[in-house]
Amino acid sequence: MILYTLSQLIRTAFIARPGYKFIVSDYSAIEARVLAHLAGEVWRSKVFAEGKDIYCASASQMFGVPVEKHGVNSHLRQKGKIAELALGYGGSVGALKSMGALEMGLTEEELQPLVDSWRNSNPMITAFWWDVDTAVKTTIKQRIPTEVRGIKFCYKSGMLFIKLPYILFF
Repeated sequence: MILYTLSQLIRTAFIARPGYKFIVSDYSAIEARVLAHLAGEVWRSKVFAEGKDIYCASASQMFGVPVEKHGVNSHLRQKGKIAELALGYGGSVGALKSMGALEMGLTEEELQPLVDSWRNSNPMITAFWWDVDTAVKTTIKQRIPTEVRGIKFCYKSGMLFIKLPYILFF
């Protein structure tokens, strides 16, 4: 609870100098947008391009039924949301628990099937994780540069460097 409160107050720590404005931007689901783009998960990119709710779309994809924020299957949206937040970057059951899955009413028995369903619904993202994993290991072990979908990895002076691609969203 203390960490949550602190995270909510962090923006108040920044104060613009007199005569200046401090502008805050919070890009909606930016992590999910960038990941969909990098991995080439087309159905997800289409959801964003059409201005739809990624949590509903993810739940629809995972459970094979239409999910609308205030519709008949709206209870599935929360499962889609927690799956998006916890699983997008390789998280599993532990990540779901850390994100509060049990507190929101999911049971232990539901967690692994939720992970499996999300991963099956996002095969390009799941493959992307393994491609990055392989590239990083190759770079470190063989000391050669590698690249995965525009992300470049190189090893210099005992450190792994990652160069991210320039991505522009409209």
